Amino acid sequence: MAFNDFIALAEKIFNIHMIKVFKIIGSKLERRKAILRIIRPLYSVFAVKHKNHFVVMRVYNF
Repeated sequence: MAFNDFIALAEKIFNIHMIKVFKIIGSKLERRKAILRIIRPLYSVFAVKHKNHFVVMRVYNF
């Protein structure tokens, strides 16, 4: 599944109002974890890692 296909599928499955894609550069796992720890509280996220990209979605349940 291509990356854009994944995002389109997520939009259909969830009621998503905001999708942000962050490219985290670098191979250090600790750096990636630190960035996700910063992002998560800001966006109430459901994050999915795809290669070096993290798809960060705010999901609303109505």
